[in-house]
Amino acid sequence: MMFAEHLKLALSSVKAAKTRSALTMFGVIVGTASVVTLVSLGEGVKQQVAGQIDKLGNDLIIVQPGAKRALGSDSFNILGSGSLDPTSPLSDSDIAAVVKTPGIELVAPIAVVSGVPIYDGHASPETIVLASNEHLIDLLKQNVDFGGYFSPGELNKSFAVIGQAVAAELFGEAVPIGRTLQIRGQNFLVTGVFGKSAASNLSYSVDFDNSIVIPEGAAKQLGSAQTIEILAKMAEGVVADTIVQDLTASLKNTRGGEDFSVLRQEDTARATDDIFYQVTLFVGGVALISLLVGGIGIMNIMFATVSERTHEIGVRKAIGATNRQILDQFVMEAMVLSIVGCLIGVFLSLLINVLLRVTTGLQPAITLPIIGISALMSAVIGIISGILPAAKAARKDPIESLRYDQ
Repeated sequence: MMFAEHLKLALSSVKAAKTRSALTMFGVIVGTASVVTLVSLGEGVKQQVAGQIDKLGNDLIIVQPGAKRALGSDSFNILGSGSLDPTSPLSDSDIAAVVKTPGIELVAPIAVVSGVPIYDGHASPETIVLASNEHLIDLLKQNVDFGGYFSPGELNKSFAVIGQAVAAELFGEAVPIGRTLQIRGQNFLVTGVFGKSAASNLSYSVDFDNSIVIPEGAAKQLGSAQTIEILAKMAEGVVADTIVQDLTASLKNTRGGEDFSVLRQEDTARATDDIFYQVTLFVGGVALISLLVGGIGIMNIMFATVSERTHEIGVRKAIGATNRQILDQFVMEAMVLSIVGCLIGVFLSLLINVLLRVTTGLQPAITLPIIGISALMSAVIGIISGILPAAKAARKDPIESLRYDQ
């Protein structure tokens, strides 16, 4: 009964000073919106990457130059961005070693070609030029919507299959089949356009939308290609650990050391989970600081409110209100400000997440635990913010309080 009465009084007090209440809640609104948005964004990105890894399957093995490092380090990976380890590029003998390893069914090397594609005098320096063989799109499960991908007999042809963003940016049309672009002064005939790529800079796959793929033989003729990754598919029914061991032993022989990494899907998934867990904790901690600042704002206003309502406190004590009742009243007001601010912040974060989904490739994932934790944090911060001002109100002498406003 007393709880309902305190809640009613708190709501009346908040309504009586709407502008001040709104300004008081502003810090909590921003803090809650930041917490929910950033944590849900991290969770959404994590789910996107996990979806890409699941899409590629559990039978994919990735060989990279350089000692084994966690995904997301400065080593190159098939995100389509990164830096190649110049001290240990992969060679044709490494590719041959992977092909000859028992239990390997398909192999697709990925090479980066250092050249800027040009069409009709217009250059596209942001486009990534890759070289591979006929198995690449099968291993990465990528479609070609228009035209076709090159066949095993066309690996020395000057063909190019381009992404949809490249088609629009370089050619100004969606299907430039039959057009000719130049890479390092050599003409390449556009024979296909990739389907819309599900990958992005935040997902584990080649960003086909912003890439041009040419045959590996044609890339060697340019003399500017470096193999930065080898993708391999395991045959059905084989033991993955055995293949990894055999592959590691073969590469040690060809390379004369351990300056390479053999990664399985579970390795990349585990590394991705660790990275995004740390990132989520970091951004959540930063957003929590905003929420704490909002709590301090509530505390400051509550101190001012206690001073303004000194006469009211004296009247209530004079007619029998106890110190505990006064304390509970002001704590309830602080909680109401905090929780209402939290609800507005959650609503604001929902709007932000919708905008992110519509305008970007990000897919934030809001879950009930995120909202529940934010609401609990807001309630706790509200209680903490209200305790000191409420204690000050409860300790006021009723006689002095009655004289205060006279």
